[in-house]
Amino acid sequence: MFDRVLIFLMGMLLSLGSGAAQQSSTADTSGANESSGTLLKVQMQERVSSADARNGQTLHGQLTEAVTIEGRVFAVGAPVTVTVVAVAKAGEINSAGELSLQVEAVGQEEALSDVIVILGKEGTHEPGDAPAKGTEAVVEAKSVLTFHVFPLGLAYRERQPGLGKRLEVAGAGFVAAE
Repeated sequence: MFDRVLIFLMGMLLSLGSGAAQQSSTADTSGANESSGTLLKVQMQERVSSADARNGQTLHGQLTEAVTIEGRVFAVGAPVTVTVVAVAKAGEINSAGELSLQVEAVGQEEALSDVIVILGKEGTHEPGDAPAKGTEAVVEAKSVLTFHVFPLGLAYRERQPGLGKRLEVAGAGFVAAE
């Protein structure tokens, strides 16, 4: 569990530099440059909403375009595992719901992507009043989301005898207990 939290935090750090927030589930963030990672376009297979999603929930998708990640080619239709790394129902933290998603694997290969944030719509706001409850964040089945997968050379895991798993991101080491 601690590993997943640490991976989430590392993904959040990486995503801050990539500008990968998405404003709605219909948005498609294409056009990022190669320095922000390999573009991974994923068609989601099921609907997910901030109203009933759970942290750690596994979602399924498939590639809409062939990609090469660290020399390995993944064909159109290859399965992609996406994890809900954070969720807030509308009205819990903000008036709008939020879903934070991250790619965990492409095919059987572990992958590390940025974390994208899907936002619902803010509730109406009258001066002097708290905003009304907005809408939930929703990703419909068949929606295409764009992630940036980072080379495992930038973020990799290596076992350290007696120390558990060590995560490295561009030279900054973090140790996760097992």
